[in-house]
Amino acid sequence: SDVPQRIGTEARASRSRGRSTLSLRVSLGAAALIATAGMVSTAHAVIVTFDTPIVVPNTFDGIYINLLTGATGTAGASVAGWDFNPYNSGTSLSFFWNGTPAGTSGGVAAAAAGPYLDLPVGSVVSSASTFSAATATAQTAAFRVIGVHVLGFRFFNEGTGIVNYGAATLEVGGVTGFPLTITSW
Repeated sequence: SDVPQRIGTEARASRSRGRSTLSLRVSLGAAALIATAGMVSTAHAVIVTFDTPIVVPNTFDGIYINLLTGATGTAGASVAGWDFNPYNSGTSLSFFWNGTPAGTSGGVAAAAAGPYLDLPVGSVVSSASTFSAATATAQTAAFRVIGVHVLGFRFFNEGTGIVNYGAATLEVGGVTGFPLTITSW
């Protein structure tokens, strides 16, 4: 590159004018620092995708899912850091969200009390979305229609200590919300 040549030429010219090489290096270093300070740092998102279908048991326990690691189990205590628990409340599908820390998990909803929204494919889920952690079955009506649905969500990332956002694709086979398969998130 021409940069080392230019620096070398400037250093030789500096010596010939009686200035020290050290002062030139300090000047060049300060100029580089000032130029670097003016640069803006950009945050980058890390996209994690799970495409292994998870069949949700049609039981009161349902399935507990750690949205960060993909770990699942039929008891919350068996899944460290679980975030989301779809289950059968006795009559139909309901959602349960891990409330620790408070206000860091939930599904995209029309209002804080629900109902949960079936989002169009490609919807943006972010801190600007409205979230609910309601467990009442009335809040899941959009997910008790036979077909494929998209549930936006937020969850606490125990690795970074910040809230992450995402969306899950749910395939519903009956009017109670079951059979239910989470096909991806």
